[in-house]
Amino acid sequence: MAKNRPVITGNTLRYQELGHDQVVPVGTQEWYAWLQTARAFTFRASSGQFTARCERAGNGRGGWYWKAYWRREGTLCSAYLGKSERLSLERLQAVAAVLEGSGAGHDALTVPAGGASPLPVDSSPTGSRLRLEAQTAWQQGSDARHRPIATESVTPQLSLTHLPLPPTTLIGREQEVQAISTLLRRPEVRLLTLTGLGGVGKTRLALAAAAVLRADFSDGVCFVPLASVSEPERVIPTIAQALGLWEALDRPLLKQLQASLRDRHLLLLLDNFEQVMAAATTLAILLASCSRLHVLVTSRAALHLSAEYEFAVPPLAVPNLTQFPASQDLAQVATVALFLERARAVQSDFQLTRANAHTMAAICARLEGLPLAVELAAARIKLLPPQALLRRLEHRLDVLTSGAQDLPARQQTLRNTLQWSYDLLCAEEQRLFRWLSVFVGGFTLEAATAVYTSGSEPPLDILTGVASLLDKSLLQQTEQDGEEPRFRMLETLREFGLSCLSANGEEAAAQRACAEYYLTLAEEAEPYLEGPELVLWLDRLERERENLRGVLQRAATGEDEEVPLALRLSSALLHFWLNRWYPSEGRSFLERGLARSQVTPAAIRVKALIADGLLMWYQNDARGLAPVAEEAQALARSLEDRGSLIYAFTFQGIALMGTRDHAGARSCFEEALALARAHGERKGVAFVLMNLGILAVFQREHQQAIGLFEGSLALYRATGDLLYVGTLLYFLAHALLRQGELARARVLLEEALVLARHARAKWKIAIMLSLMGQIALLQGDMERAEAFLSESIQLSQEMGDPRNVARTRLLLASLAVAQDNDAFARAQYEEGLTISIELGVADSIAFGLKGLGCVAAAQGQYTWLALLWGAADNLPGSRSVPIPQAISERARDAARTHLGESAFAQALADGRSMTPIQALAAYKALPMQTALRAKRSPAYPAGLTAREVEVLRLVAAGLTDAQVAEQLVISLRTVTTHLTSIYNKLGVNSRAAATRFAVERHLV
Repeated sequence: MAKNRPVITGNTLRYQELGHDQVVPVGTQEWYAWLQTARAFTFRASSGQFTARCERAGNGRGGWYWKAYWRREGTLCSAYLGKSERLSLERLQAVAAVLEGSGAGHDALTVPAGGASPLPVDSSPTGSRLRLEAQTAWQQGSDARHRPIATESVTPQLSLTHLPLPPTTLIGREQEVQAISTLLRRPEVRLLTLTGLGGVGKTRLALAAAAVLRADFSDGVCFVPLASVSEPERVIPTIAQALGLWEALDRPLLKQLQASLRDRHLLLLLDNFEQVMAAATTLAILLASCSRLHVLVTSRAALHLSAEYEFAVPPLAVPNLTQFPASQDLAQVATVALFLERARAVQSDFQLTRANAHTMAAICARLEGLPLAVELAAARIKLLPPQALLRRLEHRLDVLTSGAQDLPARQQTLRNTLQWSYDLLCAEEQRLFRWLSVFVGGFTLEAATAVYTSGSEPPLDILTGVASLLDKSLLQQTEQDGEEPRFRMLETLREFGLSCLSANGEEAAAQRACAEYYLTLAEEAEPYLEGPELVLWLDRLERERENLRGVLQRAATGEDEEVPLALRLSSALLHFWLNRWYPSEGRSFLERGLARSQVTPAAIRVKALIADGLLMWYQNDARGLAPVAEEAQALARSLEDRGSLIYAFTFQGIALMGTRDHAGARSCFEEALALARAHGERKGVAFVLMNLGILAVFQREHQQAIGLFEGSLALYRATGDLLYVGTLLYFLAHALLRQGELARARVLLEEALVLARHARAKWKIAIMLSLMGQIALLQGDMERAEAFLSESIQLSQEMGDPRNVARTRLLLASLAVAQDNDAFARAQYEEGLTISIELGVADSIAFGLKGLGCVAAAQGQYTWLALLWGAADNLPGSRSVPIPQAISERARDAARTHLGESAFAQALADGRSMTPIQALAAYKALPMQTALRAKRSPAYPAGLTAREVEVLRLVAAGLTDAQVAEQLVISLRTVTTHLTSIYNKLGVNSRAAATRFAVERHLV
């Protein structure tokens, strides 16, 4: 390697190696060999000396490339040269010309020291709309010859899962990326819409800008693809799903989303918004309530919101055929650079030459700078040489001015560009392309075969046809699932394919074939969604969820004869919706179909009613069950369908239980149980026993509930229904916990948790972890309790389960009280209590009120303990709140001692006259008074806690650490932690000394 920097003079490279001058002609094999080891050199042009450096893309993770630097009027300018194999003398001189001709501040590859100037805003006369013409500033003084050269992306790979890594490099968009990034860094620009033609590259540009902006948003960037969303009301659920939130049980999803994003500094990228324009007002509501949220939208039209800034994405620069540039300058025009890059991906030796330069310029000019059109054309270069390609483009572009006048101009341009690509296919490939456009969100070869071969025409070999469409860039391979590949069609291409399908009179047949395939798949999966192959089939249905929804949506809005198919499909997906927790989606499709199913066969309708009822049961919607139960009973009787009749009677009982008519509920359950036993319906018996157990819990008959749950669990185990096995394990553990059987409850929960994690049922995992955290808290294992509760609340917040969020916050608060962390305990109790009051969950309200009372007592506010406990006395469950008994008894005794029995009783009575809302509001108005914390005398010597005394007694009795852990049902690590604390408090360092202390203080 040279000691001094190598320099190119004329067409010769000169450098020193081992003290000797070396001379290498540029462009020779020796030159390219030298570039493989070189890191920098200089070269000259008319304006002076330029430096070339070899750099690495992707923050050290990508490939090597060369970049040119030149200082102009104190500003360092740079431009992409290319990889070593592309560095010719012409390339060097061409890049130097670009750097010389680009005005500072106007060249996207120029980096002004002071940053970009503010972008102009064009406000409408009414002031209700902000329009941005950001292109004006950077277009001034530029022409096609001096536009930025084509560059290969050197953006590092993102670590965020919410922002997909683009499969190809971005070319010719440096200035737009900079302009968009500058805009979104301005605090007043909170909604920016990228508008433009279909295929102009809005999505790719938005992703590039979002990648640049990652570090500017403390909570990151989230990409939300809306291409497959056709209903405006699905926008909020789609955003929530992209953010990892799940459907709320008792709160509108928009409110949940607002709560989640209220304090987050996040950039939300909503892609393909044009088909859900009616959701724009909802987006405005979200922005108004989330002050730190910024939204970047791609759409073919503006959203017309008052807060909106619009950035019109222009086509790429095209050659000016009236002032034809030299071939080296032509390669720097954005459309030509993009064409060359994509063409070399399919034909590595393709070059721009003097012979084909005019033809290439004409091709790119006629493609009108649309990136999609350019990429599709380049993909065909190995089949059609430039001249043949130009002839085809000429024929197709003649139609642009004579197409359907009722279509927008942008649609005419895109439609004809796609028509050209479509016409390159043979007749069988065209039919395959059309029929594959019915799939939403991708498809497998099996699905493609089933749909395509359903027609009467002789089918094309699917594997050959898909491979051909894949090669022609009309399909993409998105993932490899074992040996079964998955494919998808770009949404723009899919829309074009659907229009061709309709024009050929095949739309109804293709959609019917698609619907029949997914109905067959769902009904095939249905029996497996209860047994050991559950996860395999759940994952398969998850991958096809967009297709399933597409079929259901078409059926729900189609002709009446399609409704039975929609109800059959919805009913078959019941366990999928329950396990993966899409209950609202399932109910939506079922209830839309039921509303239109007057002519549907009764057997299909009653099954759909039962499925709808089970979704309501899981959502705790007892009120909605009453009409479902009534109709299901009538239909089941007419059909003599005993299985459905059992569930209908049970639904009626659940509805009555929701109105606190426990006697009526028991009567319905017993009637259902008798019917199920009489006809040997084991699953029916199990379902009724489970609900009788729930009724027993409501009536505080916990021992009876345990027996009922055990009977139901045994039956579900025998039938292999894993969904209900997990549910019963949870119910049984909860009842055992009420009876104080902590160890047994924990064993059952551990088994249930294994099942839930196996099925990836997050909602079940969350509620089970919460109950395990409660058990650990009651056992004094604070470390395990905190771990369980923290994971539970994280999962519950992701899913949008406010019931479990509230309950888990209250448990975390109790944990904080046990650890003398009053400030944190108060905050958690108040938050959990607020949510519980909103939801009307009585036992959680009582839990929160009594917990706050314990905090008040710890701060010396003894009257408030009595008031809050009095307010809780009016609520069911107030005597069985999961606060450790030692804490609640200590707080109550301290209040009685300091107030006296008479004053304590009067404060309790005063509290009973307060509603929970009044009690909470009054207490929240009080300041935190840590200085007034009660100075309670330690119950044990040396400041030992009750749990530490338990450990010390067992140690003094001669038990090993492992035996202590087993005796107290805690971890070995927790025992070690307790012993360390005991030794520190006693000032000893051995078990013998600790035992001596215990004997002397009469602790054993």
